[in-house]
Amino acid sequence: VKLDHENDLLAVVGPANPVGSGVFKGLIVYDVSDPATPERVTVHGTEFFNHNCFAADGRVYLCGNTGDRNGVVIVDARSGEELGRWSLADRNGQWRDVRLRNWVLHDLTVHDGVAYLAHWDAGTWAVDVSDPTAPELRAKVRGRDPEAFLEMTRAERRQEFSEPPGNDHFVAVDGTGDLLGVGGESWDVTPDGEGGGPSPI
Repeated sequence: VKLDHENDLLAVVGPANPVGSGVFKGLIVYDVSDPATPERVTVHGTEFFNHNCFAADGRVYLCGNTGDRNGVVIVDARSGEELGRWSLADRNGQWRDVRLRNWVLHDLTVHDGVAYLAHWDAGTWAVDVSDPTAPELRAKVRGRDPEAFLEMTRAERRQEFSEPPGNDHFVAVDGTGDLLGVGGESWDVTPDGEGGGPSPI
């Protein structure tokens, strides 16, 4: 859940990971101006699981991981209308040939009209969402290119997903938007090999 403080809107999304058919996937928004009696405002179904979201400026920003277009999906919090999308695959179509887990949009935060997207091994990206109908790339902070993953074996891609470097898991900015922090998530899938353990970010 995420709270749009200025508008007293609470965004609830799920499920956090891929599930089979018959399970609701999407967003429910509640007006919590009176916390004792929340009122449902809208329901927005999605074709993807919803690992995380961010709510601000009367909008909800979803992690739209469809496999071929992992990216941010922007929804009007009151009407439930989809306003726009942005994906790494729009920048480079080769991402569509990379397994979802290596470039999954795991987390995002929005500050002053800029969405900061933690795209796991693909790094962190800053996208201007001040006009939600036409998001524009501002910067790539770090991360690998799709060509690197296309040259790997399945086992290598699995290890790359789990072990350092990379694994941009969480992203946040300070109150001014001048300082960006990226948290990495990793573990050791090859205990007898080298390179496993915490992400040295």
